[in-house]
Amino acid sequence: MSQPPSPARRRLRPWNYLAAALLVVAVSIPVVLVKAVLPARAPAPGDDRASGQHGFQVVGRLRGPGDLVAGDGTYPVPLPDGRTAWLLGDCRFRTAGGVAGVHNAILLQDSRQRFRLVTGRAGADATDLVPRVRPNTWLWPSSGFVEHGRLMVFAEEFKAILQANGKPGFVATNHRYLAGLALPSLRPLPEPPREVYGGPIAWGHAVLVSGSDVYVYGNLQQNHGWTNLTYLARFPLGGSSGYWRFWDGREFVTYAGFAAPLRGSDGARLTTKLTSVLPNPDPQATAAGAGLAALTMQPFGATFDLRTATRPEGPWGASRALYRIPDPKRLAYLPRARLDPDGAIQLAYSVWASPPRFVLIR
Repeated sequence: MSQPPSPARRRLRPWNYLAAALLVVAVSIPVVLVKAVLPARAPAPGDDRASGQHGFQVVGRLRGPGDLVAGDGTYPVPLPDGRTAWLLGDCRFRTAGGVAGVHNAILLQDSRQRFRLVTGRAGADATDLVPRVRPNTWLWPSSGFVEHGRLMVFAEEFKAILQANGKPGFVATNHRYLAGLALPSLRPLPEPPREVYGGPIAWGHAVLVSGSDVYVYGNLQQNHGWTNLTYLARFPLGGSSGYWRFWDGREFVTYAGFAAPLRGSDGARLTTKLTSVLPNPDPQATAAGAGLAALTMQPFGATFDLRTATRPEGPWGASRALYRIPDPKRLAYLPRARLDPDGAIQLAYSVWASPPRFVLIR
């Protein structure tokens, strides 16, 4: 297997080049249901745990489908019927005919913490849930939200390339789409994915639905992924097909070219990637007015961190550790999170050449 990719693109290469690629997040045969494992006790000494300094502690883990080999992505979207759709990128899973793989799928979690995988076509001939738009490309989902009874998925387009060293690779085309899936079936809608704002800012890396607005976070990678600037746009819930407005550092404006990077409470630009934005799980911070929390991670860092803010545009406070990665020698990346109905943080993250991890934290 090749060396782990740079922080710029920790994703699986096309399946024709799997021998040289990163193995990433989970798919399994859609009919397979696996109960979650949720220990009632706190972890024993030596177990992975959240940072005790701020009161966070691991209280349980979820076990995904047994046929899962590897995969990445795991962006959670709560659905109206109580299920959670975990959006997956490249996936490998066992079938009766061997190991199959797709570029995108959904790991569907029900209210009893059981999982099943949803792909376009199942089995050894499995296909992507969201089909490609243009020839010789594929789509990786990045985030999503529910609108008008449909699951709307932001997806980034990629294509295969031959690198300067002669090895196969991939690159973003700077095209991205918003694809609709019917609920509750999670089948693609008849209309094709709709292209949204193109260019180097990867809009849709994270989404926050707050009141009557949808806030769309965009990521701009610099220095080969060692620096990540975050931008913000918004549109009314129900108006995803209309024009967006972009945060210019003072207000939301109509011209995308005026978008400015988000900043921290110290006034400096944020340089860590915001992977999820959710209601603040810390009741004391929420009572003090910091009602939002953003999940972040430094490239090849040892912890997943939280930053808090009073508004979607920030400013975002200093980071504090939420969860310490148990084995820092194994590449962990793309942390995503949601709050479950009981207020616990359900954290998911990808691990190099391994199934994703699901952890409950309070």
